[in-house]
Amino acid sequence: MGRPAQHERAIVLHRNRLRESDAIVDALIEDGSRISFVARGALKPSNPFAARLDLFGVCDVMLAPSRGLAIVSEARLAAAHAPLRSDIIRNAAAAPILDALRRCAHEDLPVPRLFPMTESILDHLSTCEEIVLCPLTAAYLLKLFALLGFRPSLDTCIDCGQSLLEDNPTDEVRFSYIDGGALCYDCAASHVHVALSLHTLNWAHALSLMTFDEVEQADCDIDTAFHVLHLCHSWLRGALGVNLKSMNFLLSCGLF
Repeated sequence: MGRPAQHERAIVLHRNRLRESDAIVDALIEDGSRISFVARGALKPSNPFAARLDLFGVCDVMLAPSRGLAIVSEARLAAAHAPLRSDIIRNAAAAPILDALRRCAHEDLPVPRLFPMTESILDHLSTCEEIVLCPLTAAYLLKLFALLGFRPSLDTCIDCGQSLLEDNPTDEVRFSYIDGGALCYDCAASHVHVALSLHTLNWAHALSLMTFDEVEQADCDIDTAFHVLHLCHSWLRGALGVNLKSMNFLLSCGLF
């Protein structure tokens, strides 16, 4: 007896050409794990899957088991998040989120809070003012690091535990992207580190704790948001060896 079809709610992260008109779709599902499945005809503009399984979309899919990847037999669009595809500025801000999920989320490793958090950030990025796009993306990435278990230490020294954000006599904090985060002056000598501004680290710590609604109301200017995004990007490279091309574009495109 064959295995039954599997129903999933999914956020589309990436589509890769399989044949002339077929695609392999990478998606995040409700339990917070990542899956891949085949969508036949999804690259044909006239095929219903073309719109229902587009990037940033939230959809309900029915997956039929096969020898290899499951094959989608039905798809219903729940939320399109169309501005994230049609608006180049919103697309630039949102693309690193999908990119990071593709590289950091794992198959068969559920992270229950990850799906609703991702659905929420896509909703916010679709409708928010442009000035808060980058702070929202930075806040999401910092929360992603925490959920997946590789959050950097932003407020205390990774060696001695000294608090670094309060009563710091200097405007700089030493930071190790390889060894786990912030360092006090005395402990920094035994680590490969760089100097970060106290202002950037304070905002990174604050954004990691705020809700997305609170981030929209926070007075985080674009320069500060870019410095926090640089921190996130460097942390991914140092901790996981992951380089996000979409983040390189965001930080260098000149759109903001």
